[in-house]
Amino acid sequence: MAPRPPIPIRPRVNAGTARYLVGVVLFAAAYFAAGKAGLAFPFVGDVVTLVWPPTGIAVAVLWRFGLRYWPGVALGVLATNVGLVSGWVLAGFAAGNTLAPVAAVLMLRRLRYDPSFASHRDPLLFAAAALAGMAVSASNGAVWLLLDSYILLPEFLDVWLVWWVGDAVGVLVFAPPLLTLTPEVWRTLRTRAEAVGLGLALAAGLGVAVLCLGPLLGELPRKYPLVLVPAGFMVWAAVRYGAWAASVYGVVLAAVALWATAVGGGPFTRPDMQSGLVTLWAYVGGLTGAALVIAGVVAGRDRAEARLRAEEATYRSLVEDNPAMICRLTPTGVVEFANQTYLRAVRKSASQILGRPFGDSHAPEDRERLAQAVRDLAVGRQPVTVEVLAPGGRMRWHEWTLTAAGEPGGPPVAVQAVGLDVTALRRAERQRRALEEQMYQTQKLESLGVLAGGIAHEFNNILTGILGHAELATEDTPQGSLLSEHLSGITDSARRAADRVRQLMAYAGKGQLAIRPLDLNAVIRDAADLAAVSVPKRCELRFEPGAGLPAVRADETSVRQLVTSLVINAGEAVGDGPGQIRVRTEAVHLSQPGEESSGSRQALAPGRYVVIRVSDTGCGMTEAVKARVFDPFFSTKFVGRGLGLAAVHGIVKAHSGAVEVESHPGRGTVFTVLLPVALGDDDTALAIPLPAEVGSALTR
Repeated sequence: MAPRPPIPIRPRVNAGTARYLVGVVLFAAAYFAAGKAGLAFPFVGDVVTLVWPPTGIAVAVLWRFGLRYWPGVALGVLATNVGLVSGWVLAGFAAGNTLAPVAAVLMLRRLRYDPSFASHRDPLLFAAAALAGMAVSASNGAVWLLLDSYILLPEFLDVWLVWWVGDAVGVLVFAPPLLTLTPEVWRTLRTRAEAVGLGLALAAGLGVAVLCLGPLLGELPRKYPLVLVPAGFMVWAAVRYGAWAASVYGVVLAAVALWATAVGGGPFTRPDMQSGLVTLWAYVGGLTGAALVIAGVVAGRDRAEARLRAEEATYRSLVEDNPAMICRLTPTGVVEFANQTYLRAVRKSASQILGRPFGDSHAPEDRERLAQAVRDLAVGRQPVTVEVLAPGGRMRWHEWTLTAAGEPGGPPVAVQAVGLDVTALRRAERQRRALEEQMYQTQKLESLGVLAGGIAHEFNNILTGILGHAELATEDTPQGSLLSEHLSGITDSARRAADRVRQLMAYAGKGQLAIRPLDLNAVIRDAADLAAVSVPKRCELRFEPGAGLPAVRADETSVRQLVTSLVINAGEAVGDGPGQIRVRTEAVHLSQPGEESSGSRQALAPGRYVVIRVSDTGCGMTEAVKARVFDPFFSTKFVGRGLGLAAVHGIVKAHSGAVEVESHPGRGTVFTVLLPVALGDDDTALAIPLPAEVGSALTR
């Protein structure tokens, strides 16, 4: 059988318990050492002293490490007073002196006291808890001394008062250095410069205290004003180094004052011992409390300033990093503040914006409107949309919301302006409206095309019958007769009507087309030669062909009709006055159409196109006329059919191209036609050499 494994022996005391017991022993030792130091300044025998430092240590330890260390207080009391009083009185002392710091700590917890003395409220709460808690130990100790016949009944009140005030002063003076020793203080002390400066300050304070409170300057009347010098030094320490330095100097000051009083040479030595004690207690306790209050006020101020700086940094970050443009204006519209977003938007520095009118960065036509909106703003908010003249001459749109700032019911003391760059939104809206208009025009023209195509088809059937019967009647009619002349008029009118029907069919895109690769420059030159006779005599017609123009797949007759109609329309726009008509061709490559594209070009697929551009210096067109320029039977002339440009639109549509018009009243008109390039089997453009004679300009 295998041997059993040894049973592990657990330690009777774990690590936590060991640490606790060591802590209790160390606490008791510290209490004992402080108690022996306090017994150096006795008042009644060897039991009642002027100041009792162990109470301060007890309150600090129980607050920082927990009430469970109360046995350290009891052990410290027993060790300090053993041999001074009888056993049962010693037990009573231990109970009372243990309950007093426990009661003080419980009160401080209930009052939500901050041990860092970070506000003026904390020293007051601490003093109240010290006075109330030490009344327990004073009452307990005086009663036990009376029961033990250590004191007489007439001495009870004096002994109780000395015990109570001595314990309370011990808490007020000796507890704060331990309570205020925070990690921040440790970090400060680890800084060599700060540690050396603080050490020199405390050494200087010790010298000042010994000089002013000790028996070195002679008679008492000359010493009373000097007690204020250490007070000033203590206030300076509180302001400069905070609550910890002030409390440490309070311990130094109390030790010097007690020593001077004990040797009989200090300013608190009086023939009437009780009045001297009251003065000593008031001086030490009051000065320490006042220094802590001052340190709390300074710490509160510093904390408030730090919080204010943090909040300011937060809000500044929110304002500066905000995607919205934020400005603050005076009631008259002068810029007081502008965030970085606004400065980047107008491409200016703060020095160029601050102190100047808000509208200086905006378009001239919007400056007065914006300034008037700021002046008229009384209460509430007002939206304003204005243009901004950006660098490079480009216009951008800003939508501002102006808000009046001021007391309710009073005049505005400032105006807050929050703006958004709505340029992209405006452009998208403009593009949407253009697309809607284009869709509307497309649907309208398609509807008219269907109607025109149907009418043309029906009229073509009717005209076929009319021409047929007229020609048959002409064959049976003698030449030169009156009836023959009438039949010839019927035939001519029917043929002119057939031409109109062909134009309607071209507009509807239902004409018969013979599509083949064409040399567009040659076709345009021939068409321009034919149209030149219709151009006014004082108008110059120029043809500027593009070099190396690729071939297009088109119907030659339709292209001739297209160019002829555009040239005739340009000549009619110029009129009888002098002017110029230019016909130019070039090859372009269209990528994906963007927002800058206009007209029907947006419907084109990316690729290579040949452009025919016909421009004139005529009267131009208004926007209303431009909207209907391709409508059939629409004309601005007294004499005209209104089918020429309608046929142009139909021809371009039948060739999968696009036509655009740009015109302004008094500034002429430009028609731009884009036709797709003819591609070979390998998707390369078919090139047609340019004849030498085509490069010359037509002049008439």
